[in-house]
Amino acid sequence: MGVSPIIGGAALRGPAADMLNSLGHEVSALGVAEIMREYLDGYIFDDKDTHLMPSFEERGIAAMTAQSVMTDTSSKTTLARVVLDFADKFRDPPPTN
Repeated sequence: MGVSPIIGGAALRGPAADMLNSLGHEVSALGVAEIMREYLDGYIFDDKDTHLMPSFEERGIAAMTAQSVMTDTSSKTTLARVVLDFADKFRDPPPTN
């Protein structure tokens, strides 16, 4: 499971966008997902980038959008719940007896 560090073609903070660009990758949530694809069951990216969803679907990357900017305890809790709920969809069902 991953959450994109790129929103609207820019890193919220840190050098992620510059690193993607310098390595020749698309600076977007999709660009990050493509790099991390083999490690992801699912990927969450910010609501501001909903226009990217068709590209995720075309590539077969399970993804969803959410408000991913965490500004306070409430937004942190909400994103954590979204991530855990989405991750739960990829869990193996419990064995039946």
